[in-house]
Amino acid sequence: MSRWVAIDLYIREIDSLRFELSMNRCSDRLSRLADEILEKEISGQEDIESWGTNVGRSQPKFPNQQGLSLPTELPPRADLPLCAECGESQYPKLEVPVTDYIPLSRQDVQGISSDGYGPNLQIKTGNGNSVNSNGSQQTITPRGSSSSSPQLLLQKKLLADSQIGRTSFQKLLEPTPPKRAGIAPYRIVLGEVKEKLLKTRRLLELLLEGLPCEYDPWDYYETSDQLLEPLLLCYESLHSSDSGVLADGRLADLIRRVATFGMVLMKLDLRQEAAKHSEALDTITTYLDMGTYSEWDEEKKLEFLTRELKGKRPLVPPNIEVGPEVKEVLDTFRVAAELGSESLGAYVISMASDASDVLAVELLQKDARLAVSGDLGRPCPAGTLRVVPLFETVKDLRGAGSVIRKLLSIDCYREHIEKNHTGHQEIMVGYSDSGKDAGRFTAAWELYKAQEDVVAACNEFGIKVTLFHGRGGSIGRGGGPTYLAIQSQPPGSVMVS
Repeated sequence: MSRWVAIDLYIREIDSLRFELSMNRCSDRLSRLADEILEKEISGQEDIESWGTNVGRSQPKFPNQQGLSLPTELPPRADLPLCAECGESQYPKLEVPVTDYIPLSRQDVQGISSDGYGPNLQIKTGNGNSVNSNGSQQTITPRGSSSSSPQLLLQKKLLADSQIGRTSFQKLLEPTPPKRAGIAPYRIVLGEVKEKLLKTRRLLELLLEGLPCEYDPWDYYETSDQLLEPLLLCYESLHSSDSGVLADGRLADLIRRVATFGMVLMKLDLRQEAAKHSEALDTITTYLDMGTYSEWDEEKKLEFLTRELKGKRPLVPPNIEVGPEVKEVLDTFRVAAELGSESLGAYVISMASDASDVLAVELLQKDARLAVSGDLGRPCPAGTLRVVPLFETVKDLRGAGSVIRKLLSIDCYREHIEKNHTGHQEIMVGYSDSGKDAGRFTAAWELYKAQEDVVAACNEFGIKVTLFHGRGGSIGRGGGPTYLAIQSQPPGSVMVS
């Protein structure tokens, strides 16, 4: 839902920019992109009504009535007013322009029924005849003394006014597309951006409703980088065309929003206990006749996990039968692989105590990404999640430094951190369980020493570290004044940027 809200907000911003950026001067790169978009539109690959043909004058149509065609030649004696034939009027002949629309008089309006079309409603045409609702033509007879020259002049004026407003409003609804990219190239490019955003929003609606959907990834925005590319191109073009004031206004604000929030307004963290991952691996290794994962020692676990992480084949068989709890774990990794780092932030491992707890999550995440790639027939577009071990008990806090050293000493894991997370390792320390385990005073001291050890371990391998403090709320959960909490951290554990 947060992705849908973000896309909807971006669509509104793009609409405003399309009206604001109506100039013709642009860079060569933007002009070429606009040419490509126009060629695609002209070739008829997409039939968009708002970029259709020029709007012509159309005749009013009513239910159960065929469209009327204007006569090609006048009927006999059409040059004489009908009132002259019956001799009921002495007014001179007035030439009313032939048109497909004449405003209804007060009497006609009163004759219309509640559903909008009365049985006596007549549609007037320029040949002097009228057509009623059943399609038969009737001769128009004068109203006698109620028809006067001032009334006809007023009707002519109202006709002209109504046509002006009608034509202008119709042009706003159905604008004529430019014939070449040199005319409003920014509107052409931003129009393509809006079209993709609309398709992306519709795709999200189908996913929210649980409906099946097949889509071409080229027609949608999956990452914020894809959306930023045309926006940055417009920004650079405006600056190169001496329109920096416009570039640094609404467009720059939109670029900052997309770069900050991405395709979602906020990212969610996933959290699961380490024992649940061991249970899932137990089911998999037992099915593959490899033994029970949880019964192995730490070295055997690391050997197995490292070997599978280096491999290129999936681990989980497609026909494996698992229990509901294991299925929930595997389904969570599947959803995480589909959404990726654009929607999700970190995967937090509760009660982490060993290096194998982190590698187990990395393996399950890798396997889910391979499955999604196989379904899509291409590499998984979403990025991997940060895996964050949470050390909560006093025992785990005391061993946190050695666990991080063991992890970073594994080449494939360290390379993964440097490649996918810019050499950044995130670690979470828990205040609630440590306080319950040993009391507030002891827990505070163990937390202090654990942070020192973890920071030193990361510095040994040249890896940056982010400490995620699981504190807040009551005093027993580490709550208290934030500025005092920051001042109480060990040296080197707080980085000021």
